[in-house]
Amino acid sequence: MGSGVLWVATAGDGLGLWQENSFKVWRTDCGLARNVVLQILDDSAGNLWLGTDLGLQRVAVSELLAIAAGASQHLVRSDVYSRGEGLPTP
Repeated sequence: MGSGVLWVATAGDGLGLWQENSFKVWRTDCGLARNVVLQILDDSAGNLWLGTDLGLQRVAVSELLAIAAGASQHLVRSDVYSRGEGLPTP
């Protein structure tokens, strides 16, 4: 994402985005696996990788922005990786 964008992890209120003096929040009702987002990492393919209390979730930035613009109400593609997919437990 370009400059002027800040993704915000919350301890129970989902994923936040600060951009152009406005704040948008995505929660489980939009398709997030959990409302507890502990870590955020973006990749070169246009995804955000979210570390949650459930595991790791990959979401497409384009889908998040479509929800923010009102063009969609829910994430279409969202992959969640947890113990069932082989992630170690603490």
